[in-house]
Amino acid sequence: MGTCKMKKTKMQLIKRICAILTLVLITAMPSLFNGSTLVMAADETGVFTFKLPESYLDEVYGTQVDIRMYKLADYTENVGFTSLPAYESLNFESISGTTTAKELAIKALETAEFLNVSKWDDNDSRNADKEISFKAGEEPEISADYGLYLICIKDFKSVDNNYISLPYLLSMPTFEEIPGQGVITDDSPSVTLKITKLVPTKNNSNPDTNISDNISYTKIEVLTGDSIMKLVIPSATIAVAALVIVIAIAIKRKTV
Repeated sequence: MGTCKMKKTKMQLIKRICAILTLVLITAMPSLFNGSTLVMAADETGVFTFKLPESYLDEVYGTQVDIRMYKLADYTENVGFTSLPAYESLNFESISGTTTAKELAIKALETAEFLNVSKWDDNDSRNADKEISFKAGEEPEISADYGLYLICIKDFKSVDNNYISLPYLLSMPTFEEIPGQGVITDDSPSVTLKITKLVPTKNNSNPDTNISDNISYTKIEVLTGDSIMKLVIPSATIAVAALVIVIAIAIKRKTV
């Protein structure tokens, strides 16, 4: 009789443990699955290889290039972007394959304004997730978690020209639409940084003034490197539209 009672007690204990484990598993299911599809973990990582446009290298070779990366959202397959808590108000969940190049560019500028990084400040990198410095001609490999990033590049100079870059969005992995193959993801992309060269033109209307006062950077040569700009969902129209915004804003800048 005592043996039977002991076995019954053990069975009840086992049933309770199974019930608890089942409850835990059911509770965890929504975070593991989207419908019936397993979702990639949010801590997946990839590697960016950054480089400057080749046509600029002869002029700027060896010049220091400084970049700051600000992570804005996580990325999971079949879910998309999930804004980090500090940036929930910016709603990066709204970014999808239908988001236009103009909307992406505006979103980047709004984000830079929100972070107060529209203008580079050497003394303020507190919100940057990564700071990268390298010499033009080098191609640093930068590990990055899956997600959406704001890329800010410090303006730099050669002997004759100024080089500027507006803040822009870059995702890990990158997405590229290839005819006949659909959208291809790449978690080890080679990324040509988007740089704009400002070529000075001289105003000789007052030759007696200092030469620096007679130079205004008004002629703009735009070179992004990749014909497809590796934004979130690249396409040929993204490249064209983004260049229009770069030109429109950069033409307002004057450097003395």
